[in-house]
Amino acid sequence: MATEVYRNAFEAWNAFKAVGGLDLADRDDDLEAEILAHIGQPLALRLEDALPRATTDDLVQALFKAVTPFVEMFRATLEFFKTAGATEGRQNWSIRIDEEHLGLEDFEQFISAVSEVPGTLDVPDLQDAHLGGLWKVLTAAQAADDVDLFSDASNPEIASWLKAYRRGEFPDLPEILSSFSFSPGFEDVRRILAVRVNILRKIYVDRETMMQSKARRGWQMPQHDPFHPASVSQAETDFWTRSILKLLLHALRLPPTARDVVDRALQAEFAGPRRIVDYNADATQLERILSLPVWQRRHELYAVWIATEIVAALPDHEVELHHENGRIVFAFKETVVARVLTSRPERRLISERRSQLKDPIGAGRTSGVQPDYGIWSGDAPNEQCQLVVEVKHYKRAKNRSFGDVLQDYARAHMTAKVVLVNHGPVGDVFTGRFDNGLKARCETIGHLTSRDSDARGHLAELVRATVGDPVRRRLRSSTGQALLLVDVSGSMRPALKPVLLQLVRELARMAGVATVTLVDVEVVDTFDLDDLAALDTSILPSRATDLGPSASDLLDVHPLLLALTDAEGTEQLHGYGFAVEIVEQWGEVRLAEVRLKS
Repeated sequence: MATEVYRNAFEAWNAFKAVGGLDLADRDDDLEAEILAHIGQPLALRLEDALPRATTDDLVQALFKAVTPFVEMFRATLEFFKTAGATEGRQNWSIRIDEEHLGLEDFEQFISAVSEVPGTLDVPDLQDAHLGGLWKVLTAAQAADDVDLFSDASNPEIASWLKAYRRGEFPDLPEILSSFSFSPGFEDVRRILAVRVNILRKIYVDRETMMQSKARRGWQMPQHDPFHPASVSQAETDFWTRSILKLLLHALRLPPTARDVVDRALQAEFAGPRRIVDYNADATQLERILSLPVWQRRHELYAVWIATEIVAALPDHEVELHHENGRIVFAFKETVVARVLTSRPERRLISERRSQLKDPIGAGRTSGVQPDYGIWSGDAPNEQCQLVVEVKHYKRAKNRSFGDVLQDYARAHMTAKVVLVNHGPVGDVFTGRFDNGLKARCETIGHLTSRDSDARGHLAELVRATVGDPVRRRLRSSTGQALLLVDVSGSMRPALKPVLLQLVRELARMAGVATVTLVDVEVVDTFDLDDLAALDTSILPSRATDLGPSASDLLDVHPLLLALTDAEGTEQLHGYGFAVEIVEQWGEVRLAEVRLKS
């Protein structure tokens, strides 16, 4: 670890590249743009142009900001393994990359090293939706104060601020704000304003330079990071600072009761994690962080984090992590990562499973494919892949190669949904030679990072749709007389086959059921459970589904209903306020326990 003071930013940059294993030709190829975004050289297009005019401290702070997003990714991975019970260190879990093992303490070391760098200001960890909520809360408050403060030239602080702002400067917030007492919600608005103004002034100096920079670089607004210089400058093209300051001043002038209402709304909007937006890192601290094992293996660890996101998408399920003699292992070879015990049929998350494919089109593939993750069901030799998740850590879209991956994996897994996720953008992959017949089963998710809740939510939705609702592994026997409710509406008719009815009859008997009631929009018939397998649905009227009223009447008499229905019927029972727990599922058909909520 070097302790020397670098003579200039260029010398420091060469050292940081070597220490951190920065791959600027490929997977780190946007790092140059990120440093330029934070270094205070808005018109420079290349680092070699910017570094001669930058200080070493400028470079350290800019590069450190590029490192910090990995902290949340590594922290989530650490918590995943701790939750799984791997709390004792290397002997209980590891990530095997080539011949190297990364243990729990390696992640703790990285997080600790970053945490030791002092921060100067914290703000709510905003995403785009929060800025929209901020605007909505303050706009609603404006109606109670009809004075146009920004047309009142008699206030010298506001007039002076407006004059500088109209000249294209980014001045500090007007002194009039110091005359108000800031409760927590309003204080966060003030901090957000102050931080974004400081970014504009530090990075761009003035509006003219900001607009020239946007035109030269062709920046698109990075999603979900309202404190990135490109996001701040994009919003400022619509004079965001002036608008929010005006709304804030109106809200601060409200009567105390109305002002308290606004403050509580703002606190609710900003509830959640907070974020340090400025640090005082030095070169020695940065070198130490860049030399740690988890940073050196950040690209491979991104794929591990995606696995933790897949499992985290199933909070209501019982998930068993695979282990080898008590050790939880990510080995980057075919491995059963996890089993979803409460899925029917049981789903398994499997990494690096190879499947045969004739004539793949992707470069480097000859006779098969090997996606990062697949969700599989069934038993050999009839296993089926339900969802493929291929993980990329590129900072720029590679449309042709991404498209080839999707097509090869979709052809090799004929019943699976195939999704490609990337740390950076994905571009338009469904063009050129993309097979139109495969498009319906293929998706991409770009900018899938720890800060992008929309992208994470998209992946979680795909996982939940694949796995289905949780089912309990064993029916509980009822303490009172239970009843089986069978949905015989038109949508359920094709599913009510003798083989299913026989199975349901046995499951219902285990739960203490003696009687069956047929329901569509009302009670159709009631008979003994023994006669269920002989049910002839052809003699019943084909009507719509409305299980709620009948279920309500039946629950006045029976402590438990077992309901054989589909997704529509389940949603109706939820909508009527019943406690509904699925215990078995066959495609769209499910057997659920239905009770009155206590």
